[in-house]
Formats: sequence, structure tokens, C-alpha cells
Amino acid sequence: MTKHTREKWTARIRDWRASGKSAEDFAADKDYEAASLRWAASQVGALTEAAVPKQAPAAATRRRPQTSAPKAQAPRFVPVRVRRSAVPPLGEMVVEVGGARIRVPRGADMTLLGEVVRALQGGGR
Repeated sequence: MTKHTREKWTARIRDWRASGKSAEDFAADKDYEAASLRWAASQVGALTEAAVPKQAPAAATRRRPQTSAPKAQAPRFVPVRVRRSAVPPLGEMVVEVGGARIRVPRGADMTLLGEVVRALQGGGR
């Protein structure tokens, strides 16, 4: 942004903020769009903040109210050790077909298990 352009937009932004209007209302009768005004304000931001005292937003502007929600704490991690047991827990059996390993709990549907085993073996129905 050239010095001339920055000065032009700084003046526009100062007038906009002093008006208390929304960007849309302020730019309605101007030769530029509200989006351009907001963009320029973001680009000139540091200079504008120093030049124009902050005001409470006008009632016409649409901003979410600030909430005083507590800040989330960073997650804490605890060490976990995983032990692999060669013996499945009681009441469970392990069926291996090819490279697949299926844990089957006590009371499982054996018809369904048979279909799964046949499918893994390539037999299908």
C-alpha cells in the first residue's frame, strides 16, 4: 500500500469509526464497498489503532457478545503401559484365519462366526 493510499484509507477509517455506523451503513453512499473498508482497516490496523481511540460498537453493528468463559486447560497426559497377553481373557477365544485374528466372546453367534470364517477363507456363501 503506498503512502498516499494508506493516508486516504486511514482518513476513511477514522471517519467511519467516528461515525459509529456499521461498515455497510457508512459506505452506502460512498464510492467504495463496506468490504473494502473493512479490508483496509485490517491492513492499516496498527496505524489506525494508534490514531483513533477505541469506541464501544454502535448498536447497529453485529458482533457477538464477549463471554467470560473459562479458558480451557491444556490436556494432561499420563503414561500408559500396554501389556500383551498371549492368553485371551476367560470366556473368550481367538480364531485365526489367514492373517486375520478374531476375538470371539462367550455366547457369540456361531452361525455368523462360521460365515465370517468362510468369507475370510475365500469361500463366501
